[in-house]
Amino acid sequence: MDATRRKIVLGLGATSVAAGLGIGAVTNFSDDKSAGREHLAVKGQSQNRTTTKPSEQVLGDRPNIIVFISDDQAYDTVGGRTNFYASPNTDELAGHGYLLERSYVTTSICPVSRANILTGQFAERHQQLGWLRPIADDSFSTIYPFEMRQAGYQVGFVGKWGIANPLPSDQFDYLDGFEDQGQYFEDSSDRTHLTGELTDSACAAIDQFTKSPKPYLLIVCYKAPHGQLDLPLHEAIDTTINYPAFDMSAVSEYPASVRGFDELPDFLEQSVLRSGFESFIDPLERYQQYRKAYAELLFGVDVSIGAITDHATNATDLDELEILSLSDNGMMLGEHGIFGKWLMYEQSVAIPFVWKPSIYSSHSPAINKSFCLTIDVAPTVLRAGRVEIPSTYQGTPLQDLSVEARPEYYYSYYATMGEQLPVCHGLQDERYKYIEFDHHDYQQLFDTVTDPSEVNNLISDPALNSRIRDMKASLAIHRENAGPYFEKA
Repeated sequence: MDATRRKIVLGLGATSVAAGLGIGAVTNFSDDKSAGREHLAVKGQSQNRTTTKPSEQVLGDRPNIIVFISDDQAYDTVGGRTNFYASPNTDELAGHGYLLERSYVTTSICPVSRANILTGQFAERHQQLGWLRPIADDSFSTIYPFEMRQAGYQVGFVGKWGIANPLPSDQFDYLDGFEDQGQYFEDSSDRTHLTGELTDSACAAIDQFTKSPKPYLLIVCYKAPHGQLDLPLHEAIDTTINYPAFDMSAVSEYPASVRGFDELPDFLEQSVLRSGFESFIDPLERYQQYRKAYAELLFGVDVSIGAITDHATNATDLDELEILSLSDNGMMLGEHGIFGKWLMYEQSVAIPFVWKPSIYSSHSPAINKSFCLTIDVAPTVLRAGRVEIPSTYQGTPLQDLSVEARPEYYYSYYATMGEQLPVCHGLQDERYKYIEFDHHDYQQLFDTVTDPSEVNNLISDPALNSRIRDMKASLAIHRENAGPYFEKA
């Protein structure tokens, strides 16, 4: 892999579980969502892998926990939300738990969002506001993998670290990570796909962990489906996978909201959001090619999730596993005539988020009435592991959101490329989304019920003046409570 990839393996070497994801096809899933772990298996080479030795673990009421994090995965790519994406293994996990219907990032940019996930805090508190500024020491010292390890868990990390703080080799029992974007292929002569490498490494971690009676937390962070700037996206595809037949009629046109570009203010029309659209997915033929390659990368992630989960169930029953699977950001693929993330538009901030509780977690289907946020991951993992949650965490365990729903959520983005990506803050409640662009005296209000594409800005509608005043006041309170923002010295 690339030069910054660091691998520290204590115990077993890698077992060839997916061997670069040389996989024929996924299994046919039964309609019975209570079906057992056999439906998470993946056909192909993974069938012939070396089975782990009998587990020495005695879990009691502390489950093994796996957290899967993809990179820039659009919210509608799992759960059959569209007829274009195939995600059978992720969907099967959701069948044993929840596909959280109202899941959002609190900042939509890779390093900040990953910091939000690790710390359970808003960006204003942990202070990683972009690519180069690290998480503040007080916040970094209590990230959830450190807390879990201190409480007696074995902790492993595999994949993209993605924050400014160096990857701490002394804080993990199994470490195979890289600090930058990584590469799908190391070079032209070695065509082993990165997703396959991470799959094998994750399974090696599980083999190591299940030799100990202590429970484990394994974090697997994919690069996919993040674009790679030094090669066309279609060249990042793993040619060993037999991909499903994607329905190209689903992307025969740009998203309907692409027409909304004409309604955007000049500072957004001139931003990198538009230049990204013109570079990556314009004209329409290029858009269709990008969408297909994007879907194929995501299918590779789904296959990997199935292989790792299946490997884990060799030693631990599926109902004893706590699994979270989510993305660090959403992704705008032409919506509003722009490309990328950063802003508070739905496709940028909404993410796919699956939570499969273990038998040790108390939970309720009421979870899908609540906004679920990336800052909820850290306290959820700690609650699952029976670990005390630091008072500095700002997220809420999903176990608690099952009982008491969050009625609104706060979003912030601080510019990391000057006005190429403008500062914005916002608030969304059950119906309306209010956005402020700090340096431009520009606001937007969308009715997310009647206008889910968020094209019609209602900020000047006199009938909504009272609603706007209330949301503006509430946003100011959220901004204050999120934590102080300190300008760089």
